[in-house]
Amino acid sequence: MEGIIDRDIFQTILSRIRDREIIAIRGPRQAGKSTLLKMIMEHLISTGIREEEITSISFEDPVALDEFRKDPRKYLGSFINGGSRHYFLLDEVQYDSDAGKRLKLLYDTMENAKFFITGSSTLDVSSLSKFLVGRVFLYELLPLNFWEYLHYNDERLYRIFSKNTKSVRMFALGDAKDATLDETSMQEIERHFEDYLKFGGYPEVVKRDGMDRKVEVLKNIYSTYIEKDVAGVFGITDSFKLRKTVTALAAGIGSVLSYESLSSYSETYYASLMRYLNILEDTYIIKRIFPYHKSRKVELRKSPKVYFVDIGLRNYIIQNFNDIERREDAGHVLENFVFSELFSRANPTMTINFWRTLAKAEVDFVISEAEKMLPIEVKYGISKPEIPRGFSSFIDTYAPKKAIVATRRFISKKDAGNTNIVFVPAMFL
Repeated sequence: MEGIIDRDIFQTILSRIRDREIIAIRGPRQAGKSTLLKMIMEHLISTGIREEEITSISFEDPVALDEFRKDPRKYLGSFINGGSRHYFLLDEVQYDSDAGKRLKLLYDTMENAKFFITGSSTLDVSSLSKFLVGRVFLYELLPLNFWEYLHYNDERLYRIFSKNTKSVRMFALGDAKDATLDETSMQEIERHFEDYLKFGGYPEVVKRDGMDRKVEVLKNIYSTYIEKDVAGVFGITDSFKLRKTVTALAAGIGSVLSYESLSSYSETYYASLMRYLNILEDTYIIKRIFPYHKSRKVELRKSPKVYFVDIGLRNYIIQNFNDIERREDAGHVLENFVFSELFSRANPTMTINFWRTLAKAEVDFVISEAEKMLPIEVKYGISKPEIPRGFSSFIDTYAPKKAIVATRRFISKKDAGNTNIVFVPAMFL
């Protein structure tokens, strides 16, 4: 399909395509969910499934939504002709507040049907699970990560980048003494990285050439989100205070959130503010991460930090698309990039926290999985293997085996007690 961007999640979904369970794909508006359904349809046809055995319905169509609500089994049954398996691709199911109940009925009574569904809200699609326990596989489709972005833009550069990433990771794991980089076209890769830090990974933004066209798409994504998702799904008709809240969050990425200050700035009561934050997170605009703690007496426990799922949308909100080298918030932009890359690859057993003591010693990210932990500190301008003060405090307290300092370009390694600290460019994480 011309203009289609390969997504890492696609092959995972294909591995489940013949299973009985419902495939649910959730993620932000315009992240490519509808396109992914088209890719699934094309794949089904390529494997010999007839087009008349595949039905695609968007719940943004009020007529289709109304018919589905009135009698879902009769409505979907009208598309089936014969006894062969039928595939239903249902887009934007969050517009039906009772989709979970109806899909349970369909799953239990239409045994020869396979359902693929998408939704733009974690709240609405996740709520399906209480009706569809044991009947659904949930996947998240986010804006493109940097790997996917580079793969779409230039296959040759992607191969070089993949080779260098493998070398850096072997170095970080201790499997190689040095990170041997292929310097071929690294300046071109750096230019792509600069563009990614400016404009992010929404597919339609990535496809556009030129700053003006990219910004125009970001503007459309944001305005459509406010008008359709927030007003239509969550019933917020006065968007002024929500916009102020979003603007304040965009200006303060990576900082510990002060509910009192945010409430005052946005002229919003605490209860409304918490609702706004939940909506922004449920619709994949922001993501809150919470403090990591074991020592309750000395560590911050309540207030989260906030990052944007897509850095390009954040830059649009604050109207700053300057080159990273000329930005006062360069360190925060790189920090948000690291978060987004970690979030895009997180698995269900992995948690992302930050660490901060009451004495304000801080580590940007603490990755936990099972009994393992990995602290990551982001330092934009570092050019020698210096251990940040907060990082040193964390290492002294928890003595992790590995620790990472994510830099702009610097590569090195240093030991602190029993902890091996590696300094690697953030793009290779």
